[in-house]
Order: sequence, then structure tokens, then C-alpha cells
Amino acid sequence: AAKAARAQFFLRPVSQVLTFASFAVLVRLLPEREFGIYSLLLSSLAMFSSLLSLGLGNMVQRYVPEYAKAGEFTRAKRLAHAAMILRQMSILTILAITAIFIPTIIRTYALAGYEYLFIPLVFILMAQFQSRMLTMVLQGLLYQKAALWGQVAFALVKMAAYATIWLAGGGLAAVMWAALGANLVMLAILTINYRHRVIPLSGGPSALGKEERKRVAKYALFYNFNDVGVFGLGRDIDNFFLGAMVSPLAVGAYSFAGKLTDFMMRIAPVSFFYSVVQPMFFTLD
Repeated sequence: AAKAARAQFFLRPVSQVLTFASFAVLVRLLPEREFGIYSLLLSSLAMFSSLLSLGLGNMVQRYVPEYAKAGEFTRAKRLAHAAMILRQMSILTILAITAIFIPTIIRTYALAGYEYLFIPLVFILMAQFQSRMLTMVLQGLLYQKAALWGQVAFALVKMAAYATIWLAGGGLAAVMWAALGANLVMLAILTINYRHRVIPLSGGPSALGKEERKRVAKYALFYNFNDVGVFGLGRDIDNFFLGAMVSPLAVGAYSFAGKLTDFMMRIAPVSFFYSVVQPMFFTLD
């Protein structure tokens, strides 16, 4: 736990500074309307993470630390693998359903001429959610340093790419592909750390008994409904209403203010060490 806290203390500020710097460059790089469209597209990350989440992220955060404490690493890995597969399947299902309504979405949010952005967005979604699951597993086992290096690399690549695009006079398309590249770099680093740190762990039974499966499923199901309900109260859903009823320009202004608030909130100690404190609840007697 002490190592995890130290990693948070030294590495997370680096990630936050780079993220804020890349955001500042992005605001200067994109025109107001394109920044609004970019913000609207990124809001879909929150939507897809909530709809049909199946409570898998909360399940991993809850049971991986518990199994690790009991020395049941094989069971923890099996649960993590199942969660990753199910999460990708749920995302693909929602994407397939969403594809049916693409013409309506383009018309409602005035995205004509920007249809090509959906291609990198799909891959960003897939990479982002796989990275989140890997991060949760690593943090649940108190490998905060291994998880944070992925976030630092993500922020660094994004900052360098945005600065290059700004100097070269690029636009929204280049920004989306740069975001995809940064996500793939983060995914690669997290996957390497996962294979190096987690895969070698072993011990305890691998199968989940009937009662244990029921306990895990009930916990995940509860949080699935919780995730859907919370999404309706979040700031991201406001972007969809603003985009449909006002304009992408309003989405950009609203997102800019919200992003600054998020940066300030992340400095607070309660969020700064949250990824360390959370698994401790399930590992300490």
C-alpha cells in the first residue's frame, strides 16, 4: 500500500500536468465549432461506459482485491479475463445498435461532413474500455505504478501529437487519429504490465462455485442499474441536449468549463489517493 501511495504521489501529478497542457493546446488548436464536436464525440465515452456496463468495472474493483487477499490469484485472473471479454462484447453490441441510427445522429447534431470521425471513434472506444479494465485490475492488486505509467504515456503522446498538429496546421481529423494513437500506446503499456505483473500470479482455486457466481452476478447487476442511473445525472448527458437543442458551439463552451472543474477536483486528496484507498477496503481486516 505504501508503494502504491508513493506511485500515486509522484506519477499522478505528472499525468495531470501533461493532460492539462494537452487540453490547453487542443483549445487553441481547434476552432470553436470543431472543439464542440470533439467534446460531443468524447461524451459518447461516458454514455457507452454506462449503458450496458453490466457492472463489470465495479465487480472487478470489488472482488479482485478480495480474492488476492485470500491468495486466490487464479480466481482473480479468471474473473478479470471474463470481465474484459464481456465488456468488449457489450460495447460491440451497443455500437451495432447505434450504427442503425447514424443518419439520425448526424442530422440531429449537425454533423454532416464529419461522418469520417466515427471510424477513429469506434477504435478509441474499444481501446479506452480495455485500458480501463486493465487499469482496474492492476490497481485492485495495488500495482498503481504499473497502471499510472500507462496514463503518463497516454498524456505525453497526446500532448506531443496535439502540439505537432497545432504547428502543422492540422484539424479535427488529425486530432481524432492522434487521440486513437495515444489510446493504443496506453493500451500497449498496460497490456505489457498486466502480462508481466498479473499473469505470473497463481494460487487458490480457479473455478467460482455456484453461490460465488451468484454473489458476483448480483453485485454486478446492481451496479449496472446504478451506472445507468448516474449517467442521467452527469455532465456528459448535458452535452447531448445542448448539441441537439442549441449547437456544437454551446457544447464546446460547456465542456471547457466542465473540464476546468474536473482538473481542480482531481487535485483534492480524496480523489488523489482514491485508487489506493478503494482496494484497501476489501483487503484489510
